[in-house]
Amino acid sequence: MKKAFSIALSLLMLLSCFAISVSAEGVNVAPNGTYYYESEPTFKTDSSMSDDTCELLTDGVVPTMETPFETVAFTGTGAVVTLIFDLGALYNDITDINFMGVCDSYGDETGGKNRGFSGEKTMFYFSTDGVDFTRDKSFVMSRNAVVAESSIYNFCFNFETPVTAQYVKVIMYSPVYVLSLGEIEIISTSGEGTAPVIPES
Repeated sequence: MKKAFSIALSLLMLLSCFAISVSAEGVNVAPNGTYYYESEPTFKTDSSMSDDTCELLTDGVVPTMETPFETVAFTGTGAVVTLIFDLGALYNDITDINFMGVCDSYGDETGGKNRGFSGEKTMFYFSTDGVDFTRDKSFVMSRNAVVAESSIYNFCFNFETPVTAQYVKVIMYSPVYVLSLGEIEIISTSGEGTAPVIPES
């Protein structure tokens, strides 16, 4: 009896560990909705790196180097870029926001140093109705190399407490001439939202 109980307990612990590791991955819900720029940004002169249709940052393609029609590049030293995401549903378990395929030669101090992303100055605001936004600063940021000896990184922001929101405002800042990235992910633990909230006009 003791042996059977011990085996059952071990199996239960193993299953719970698996469940935790699976749920820690979460689901990228950004592609479920839409996004737009709060004010018209200045894209890199090369039109293959513009995002006029507001689709490239949620198309699921994460480049490992600056790539036409996959990378979005904004210009202007000290440029501030603001995007607002409507996730299409209300999620009560948003845990992470990830900036994928970011070129950061400025942070690397390599290759011209004219590509940069300020993780420290990135800001996040959340809303359930698209009208009232609240800033959340309770996150831990990590900067992870995508390819060894390249200047491409993923900047990942993990929130200490899961956030409830349908609308997410992201404010990015570049300390140098070009802010270049491939994708923005908004991670929900379950990937399951409730009925969308229609903002008041």
